[in-house]
Amino acid sequence: MIKDFLRKNTVVAKWLPLAITITMLCGGMYIVLQQYIRQSANLPQLQLAQDAAVKLGQGIGTENVVTGDKVDIAASLSPYMIVYNKSQQAIAATAELNSHTPELPSGVLDYVSKNHQDIFTWQPQEGVREAVVILSFSGKYPGYVLAGRSLNEAENQIDSIGHDILLLYLFTMGLTYFVYRYKFVANIN
Repeated sequence: MIKDFLRKNTVVAKWLPLAITITMLCGGMYIVLQQYIRQSANLPQLQLAQDAAVKLGQGIGTENVVTGDKVDIAASLSPYMIVYNKSQQAIAATAELNSHTPELPSGVLDYVSKNHQDIFTWQPQEGVREAVVILSFSGKYPGYVLAGRSLNEAENQIDSIGHDILLLYLFTMGLTYFVYRYKFVANIN
């Protein structure tokens, strides 16, 4: 069926390899840009968590490390921190969700205790997506430090780039098809 269609439509048959190439290039471009934006969303938190882990490991108190106003993570783009003790209990936090310190999924801090760090997307409730870095720290009072911030703007950028790439894809597919068709028709005459 497809072979018959391509035999009858030589323009499509000649254009198809180019269409596949365009599709792969646009798809690859979207994946690379999406991953770049998402991974870049972790960088401020990585710095905050590393700096805090060093200070906490040196024995500097949480009151001198976890400073600033409370951040409603459902509404704010501001970065925040949560410090957990060795028993995995939150002991200091600038993050709030529904007027409480948000709780991590079980097993996250167990993973961090074995691997020293975890970097992931956290969704503590529907509509709240956060880029989070958690590091363990040692010292007199060992524990874990979490630094996070909203993914809202990063996801808006990804959506915008996806839209732009889709428009580029459709324009390029249409333009190349018409060039092949015009060239094919011109060759007949």
